[in-house]
Amino acid sequence: MAVTLPMRSQAETLVLSHNDEELPDYIVDGAIRDVKEIRELGFPVFARAVVPKPALKAVVLPLQEPVNCGGVLVHPNDFIVADEEGIVAVPAERLETVLKAVSEKAQREKAQTLDAWDTEHDEKINSILRAAGVDW
Repeated sequence: MAVTLPMRSQAETLVLSHNDEELPDYIVDGAIRDVKEIRELGFPVFARAVVPKPALKAVVLPLQEPVNCGGVLVHPNDFIVADEEGIVAVPAERLETVLKAVSEKAQREKAQTLDAWDTEHDEKINSILRAAGVDW
């Protein structure tokens, strides 16, 4: 008698194995499979590439140790922000300063009209081009 067992994708295994925990975004400095399924499950995942085969799981490293991800040294408790356009790691000891600067920048941008932003942007780009010797 043949028994058919349901196959789980990497996505289902990852999400289901952490369903009782608050698991943050999944960031991989490499390739991952089952991205579509992971996102359909509402789980944010960010990776360099997508591959159709499973990982080898050949290296075991300790948890809560600094790691190099994308050329950036990331420590436990660093603040990570990720979206489709990129990933930023803020060292824990700089978080308060960075959040204050981001808040101030957001307030300035909110107060600026689109016309003022456009003029400032054009001036900035033209200045960079002139400094690079570009003649237009």
